[in-house]
Amino acid sequence: RLSSFYQMELWSAEQAVQTHFGVASEILKLYQESCTTRHSTPNENILADLNTCHARGEPYCTLQIRDTSLSLPDCLAFSALIPSRANPYLTTIEVTACSLTDEGADSILSALSQSSSVTSLILSCNSLTSTSLALIAALIEQGHPLRLLDLSGQTFDSQGHLALCRALGSPDCQLQVLRMSDTGAAPHMADYARALQQNKTVANLHLGDNQIGPGGAPHVAAIIHGCPSLMALDLRDNNLQDAGVIWVTETLRTNATLRSLILWKNKLTHGCLTAVAAALNENATLLNLDLGNNTFGNQGSLSLKAIIRNSKLITLGLASCGIAGEGAVALAEALTETQTLVRLDLRHNELGGHGGVLALERALQINHSLQSLCLDVEQLTEATKNAAEREMFSQVVQRILTHCHRNFNRAERRPLEEDLPVPGAGVATPLPQPAGPPSTVSMALRAAQAPQPEPLPAPIAAPAGPAAPAGPEPPAASATGTAAAAAATGPAPAAPAAAAPIPAPSPAVSEAADEPPQVKGSRSLVSLAARLFGFGSPSPS
Repeated sequence: RLSSFYQMELWSAEQAVQTHFGVASEILKLYQESCTTRHSTPNENILADLNTCHARGEPYCTLQIRDTSLSLPDCLAFSALIPSRANPYLTTIEVTACSLTDEGADSILSALSQSSSVTSLILSCNSLTSTSLALIAALIEQGHPLRLLDLSGQTFDSQGHLALCRALGSPDCQLQVLRMSDTGAAPHMADYARALQQNKTVANLHLGDNQIGPGGAPHVAAIIHGCPSLMALDLRDNNLQDAGVIWVTETLRTNATLRSLILWKNKLTHGCLTAVAAALNENATLLNLDLGNNTFGNQGSLSLKAIIRNSKLITLGLASCGIAGEGAVALAEALTETQTLVRLDLRHNELGGHGGVLALERALQINHSLQSLCLDVEQLTEATKNAAEREMFSQVVQRILTHCHRNFNRAERRPLEEDLPVPGAGVATPLPQPAGPPSTVSMALRAAQAPQPEPLPAPIAAPAGPAAPAGPEPPAASATGTAAAAAATGPAPAAPAAAAPIPAPSPAVSEAADEPPQVKGSRSLVSLAARLFGFGSPSPS
């Protein structure tokens, strides 16, 4: 349903500038006239962006409004800038946290139907209902070139979710990034699984904060198993628990496309880590795994060590996991043997104090892959008893930075690449870079509450959207050699075809199966560091 009233207004506005093809000064004039006609106050963000583009001689590519309450006249005013005849260079529309209603969204979507250049639509944290979701789904089914859709932070009913599922199963769907965090999707996971089995384009899927729970985990596993294009999956804060995560990670044994998996804050314990380690031992393509804000403690140290030693991960998030001294030593032992891990996040863990950090530093003398080790250096420094101990710890921190800098320089001389299959193609592709800028050689220093990490971006051509939804993101660890402060109402559509079943997870593998033969002599420095600081000897092989 696209309003003919809006279409006529937009056509009249386009006629005024159709010969100028996106020149910023003409778009600015159009916007000001549109605001005057509709008795709307021009949005300061839009004016600033247009003036910047005009000053730089650049086309106006991103229409961005955040944290502003929008009325219908406001939406009508800036919607005049969206159709291709007004601006063929516009690629991104972002209206975030603006109390946008279905009525205002209707004007935006009417204009969007007349644009062939916009590929990113971000309408998160507003007041939309399934009426707007059905309109967006209709655009997708009609083959609109949308690549990125973000509707996070607003709850939709069954009618909206089923409409989107039908669009995802359409052969004309071109979406590559879908962000549906905190949208009430949990009761419809089976519908999404069926739809995504027919989808050939979605590569990056965000389903965080939907409280999927262990009961919805088999449907998530079916998505991983059946969606041939999926490369990044964000499941943060879904209360999956150990049983649910075992379902999800079991599919990694045979999966050859998923590169990034976010399991932040899912009420996990050390009881699931053996199964996770065993699954990763058989997986050769997962590169980014975030297990942060779960309670593993020292009990999970053997399995965490196996995850580092036996997998192909390049980034591993273990922030706020209750890791103390013994766990820090076990991770240090694993670092002496891994040749792939590039970034390790250990913020907001006790780590056995300075002794754990020293063990990690000794391991980095041997390790030649890790470029970023994220620690709460400020908190650890404050825990020192006297100036002499503080000075010694400062030297340990500086040596860690030096080791990371050395590894980065070596990687720059020998680019980190490996032949991995791309879904639907038979060509090789370079590995994605770890979280943060490509030149990350740093230690993340932060004393505030640990936020949620950003998943690796899927290697697609869609324009970059805002940070990942549902909760604050931690700053990327980024410094080079210095410590720095470390993303239409109507009958409900029919559900897509039934999803193919996947096998249930096998029983947990014994911890002994996770332990490969020990490399002799590789842990002597780590063991010495552990004994010197008196929190026990390192964990056995």
